[in-house]
Amino acid sequence: MTSDTVLFVLSVSIAYLLGAFPPAYLIARVTRGIDIRDYGSGNVGALNVYRHVGRRGGALAFILDTAKGAVAVLIPRWLGAPNMAMLIAAIVVVIGHNWSVFLKFSGGKGVATVFGVTVTVIPILAMVTLPPAMLLMVVLRSSVLGMVVAFIVLKF
Repeated sequence: MTSDTVLFVLSVSIAYLLGAFPPAYLIARVTRGIDIRDYGSGNVGALNVYRHVGRRGGALAFILDTAKGAVAVLIPRWLGAPNMAMLIAAIVVVIGHNWSVFLKFSGGKGVATVFGVTVTVIPILAMVTLPPAMLLMVVLRSSVLGMVVAFIVLKF
């Protein structure tokens, strides 16, 4: 195998494992002794933690989920992997979040993780879409609707 291939496989593997790391699950388990999958939407994500654990837990889960998306796309750069590794890592980190090997292939919706990828790859785009998306997520209590609006904002 060539070094580019090794770096590509390493980058993508690390991206999946980063994505699969479940901060929301761990925060709910440590702070409240609950399995967050048994509450609300059943998702292992920041919004569900916010609703059932509290503001601090939700904020921490959001920050950590965002960070793992950002780090996953930076690792191929740091390793000197081919450019395609960054693009595939961006997809794979979200797959890892949504279908975590550590949680028997359950997980969240990937909203914060996608945000982390976007902030890293196209920061101005993330900053334009964040305010309306966050407002709608809080008001409508739906991360999916918030992200739909964010993508509509991107269209214009």
